[in-house]
Amino acid sequence: MTIDKTASNHPLVSVNDLEVTFKVSQGWFGHRPVLAVNGVSLDLHAGEVVALVGESGSGKTTLARSIAGLRPWTAGSVHYKGVNLADMTRRELRGFRSRRGIVFQNPNASLNPRMRVEDALGEMLSVTKTVGRKQISAEIDRLLDSVALSRSYRVKYPLELSGGERQRVAIARAIAGRPSLFIADEITSALDVSVSAQIVNLVLDLRDELKFACLFITHDLTLALAVAQRVEIMKSGKVVDRGTPSYIANESTNDYTKVLMTRQLDAVPTLDGGGPGVLR
Repeated sequence: MTIDKTASNHPLVSVNDLEVTFKVSQGWFGHRPVLAVNGVSLDLHAGEVVALVGESGSGKTTLARSIAGLRPWTAGSVHYKGVNLADMTRRELRGFRSRRGIVFQNPNASLNPRMRVEDALGEMLSVTKTVGRKQISAEIDRLLDSVALSRSYRVKYPLELSGGERQRVAIARAIAGRPSLFIADEITSALDVSVSAQIVNLVLDLRDELKFACLFITHDLTLALAVAQRVEIMKSGKVVDRGTPSYIANESTNDYTKVLMTRQLDAVPTLDGGGPGVLR
């Protein structure tokens, strides 16, 4: 496998044999354990886009939330810059959380409808302490510029924005702490094709600027092949195939990968054939 030339030799994040178990209610019969993530290992390097691909229920979002420190795991480990998250002090965990940005699938759920854009961004800047209090207003303007929104959006509420605009605000908030780790969880699934391409290209441009490691979660294998340096394919909690886009598209012999390719390549609009859906 190869990685992006901007990536360092040492991984920013290392996931080792991670397991995440849920307890599912069985009514009168109590609970039964469900292994949502089953022995997954992967690395993320600075400046690299790694796509995590799988159908609904494959465990990809659960894995991402564990990597982000949002969900506990039952076995294995997650290391950030060589330090096990489980061994971090509260202060170290706060530092880690301020250095990772997350954008979720539904911006309607992730943005507080009662907060104006400038309040949402200002709150994140205050929490991450990216700039001093006197510089927050200027930094809000810079964040809006970075996601191609005019400064007039400062005073708008989420309900006044389109889906694509809300996702841009969510991205601006996620990069407010100038993250070294950026997690994009199905960020285009609620958007139309042309807007999706704009949002993906925005993330790629920000990756080039900020040099963060990007975990790009999607059910769309075609999109993953277009944006990532490496692709990890999940099924039933396990990584069943991995490699460069060229390997996945042309050389993989994995049956599940072939199924995904067959389902999607004919169904998804061409990304390199011109028109508004083109990814750079």
